[in-house]
Amino acid sequence: MGGAPRRVLQVSDSHLSPIVPHADEHWDAVVAHVAATQPDLVVHTGDISAHGADDEADLRHARRRLDELAVPWLAVPGNHDIGDAPPTTHPIDDVRRARYAASFGESRWTTELGGWRLVGVDAQALLSGLPAAEDEWAWLADALTTDRPIGLFLHRPLRPWRADTPDEPRRYASGAGRQRLGALLAAAPVHLVGTGHVHQWWTGELDGAQHVWAPSTWAVLPDRIQPVIGEKVAGAVELALHDDGTVVPTFVRPDGITDVVLDVDFPSPYSD
Repeated sequence: MGGAPRRVLQVSDSHLSPIVPHADEHWDAVVAHVAATQPDLVVHTGDISAHGADDEADLRHARRRLDELAVPWLAVPGNHDIGDAPPTTHPIDDVRRARYAASFGESRWTTELGGWRLVGVDAQALLSGLPAAEDEWAWLADALTTDRPIGLFLHRPLRPWRADTPDEPRRYASGAGRQRLGALLAAAPVHLVGTGHVHQWWTGELDGAQHVWAPSTWAVLPDRIQPVIGEKVAGAVELALHDDGTVVPTFVRPDGITDVVLDVDFPSPYSD
């Protein structure tokens, strides 16, 4: 594998908000873990905030909390930050995109880390019917044009990894968007696909790349909301990126994070 790998801490689904139980307390644990372990980079794969799609104050609060990290960080938005691709009761639109950009800047990015190119993409905009979607597709195709091994980060997993798992559009990329995204990835040297959204930890090879589902730093979802499709734990993932394109993902639980369960250990902040 060559020399020492680059170390990325992938976090996801922090649902940061002053009014969400455990969210900020668990983020304190992430901040302390980063200060102690000093990864090269932190990547947040979305649902940074709890209510940011509708409440700019939550986005500003989440931005302040990410700025407490002792190392550089990058983030992509989730459905709770920017709305979602249809069908949904909170569709992504230009107002929500502008609100996110005011706090976090661009929702897509590339960066070089060691021998790797890391690419972050706004899955909600990419898979939407917005006029801006075609610009997102063109940008992604260009970002994937490299000879370096690529790590792609987005909020939503591409597809189920088990044949007996329901293939629900609200959980994964779906339809023509999934096919188009899969074709782009197959034509590029994508070695890693890092996602969140399902609040479960899983890693394995799909379609020639290592897929990593980062769990939530915040909370586990009960089975009535989300079936068991990986491992229901709260925490983060350490990614060791070797220059030869090898990825070694490891689940980590920063001290202070516990497996609290939404609607069991505390009331849901999303209940009407």
